[in-house]
Amino acid sequence: MNEDLKGDTVSLSVNIRSRRHRVQIVDSLIMLLSSANAKGNGNSIYYYGRFISPPSIFPNDRTIQQLKSTGSLRLIRNAQVSNSIVAYDRKMRQEIFEYTDEQQVRGEYRQIASKVFDGNVFNEMTRQRQDRQAC
Repeated sequence: MNEDLKGDTVSLSVNIRSRRHRVQIVDSLIMLLSSANAKGNGNSIYYYGRFISPPSIFPNDRTIQQLKSTGSLRLIRNAQVSNSIVAYDRKMRQEIFEYTDEQQVRGEYRQIASKVFDGNVFNEMTRQRQDRQAC
């Protein structure tokens, strides 16, 4: 369980940083799209537009699933530890639920984005980025 928690802690930290960065990107994109000179900001709009998809999290739940399926959770005598494990499991299930909701929002964004953005431009931007990273 310790290893699962360590992995989830790292994953959550990365996820939190990514979400904060995404909020800034969304704010910038909205500002650019709302500006009087939106057409003149095409490069920036495309740049920000490709980073809209929210980050995802997939918790390490092998230990909690094993504790629940075998009934071993009841063997933990320390109520605080047991309650913390259950609270952690509930929080992770909530995160997964929210991620599922975000997938729907992401799908809606893609439908709208396909009307606003040229997919070939995104592909070219991605290819250029990969070429730079390969050097």
